[in-house]
Amino acid sequence: MMLTAVAGVGSTLVASPASAHPVSWGWSDNHTLCTQSWCVRNGNVVRMWQAILWVDGFDNGQGTGFIDGGYGTNTHNQTFQYQYTYIGDNQSDGEVGPITWGFAQRFCDDWISGSYTYYVYCGQPSGTRTMQMRENRSTGEWSFVNPRTGAWTGSSH
Repeated sequence: MMLTAVAGVGSTLVASPASAHPVSWGWSDNHTLCTQSWCVRNGNVVRMWQAILWVDGFDNGQGTGFIDGGYGTNTHNQTFQYQYTYIGDNQSDGEVGPITWGFAQRFCDDWISGSYTYYVYCGQPSGTRTMQMRENRSTGEWSFVNPRTGAWTGSSH
């Protein structure tokens, strides 16, 4: 495993796989997130999903403490509730696959600045919480401002 420095409040070192796979371009083809061994179960892509759940109010009352980067039972249950509420009962399985990723890629504002297209994720429906995201216009890689740390965070796992 390589150690990658993550910039932010009190820079820390986090373990990341030797070949990181970031969220890129359209989200519908992202890796599936779930509690099973064949899914992505930890990393910044999970943090990004947890931040989306937090914006939408599916944080189980934990606030930004919910954004821990681990796809455990709590994230599974909140994902199920998100799916049931916004996508429908027949799509509610607690896994973040193509349909859930595709549905979540809805933004309330966007603008281009330099190498990035910036987005504001406002929730479903727009609420009081928001999260800033950006897509690198040449690589398609996404990053987000982690609501827990306030730092730009890559979406790789």
